[in-house]
Amino acid sequence: MKSYWFPIGLVTLYLCAYVLLASFGFSYRLIFSMFVISPLLVIWMVFRVLKSTQYSGKTFNDHFYEDSDYRKIPDEADNT
Repeated sequence: MKSYWFPIGLVTLYLCAYVLLASFGFSYRLIFSMFVISPLLVIWMVFRVLKSTQYSGKTFNDHFYEDSDYRKIPDEADNT
């Protein structure tokens, strides 16, 4: 099952654990290694979300946000 919720949840939990471990004063090596790995995880998460095959049918010309029913107000340039 190709779902983008797994990478989002995993990376969010990882970054929350990183913040908690850093605030509680765990070893510098552990915090630094987690810091070095975190950009790679975020890039992986963004890649998985952007490559997701789920399509909502909404376009940016009609809607500002995919998860909202708020419709875009047409510009003067759109009417020409």
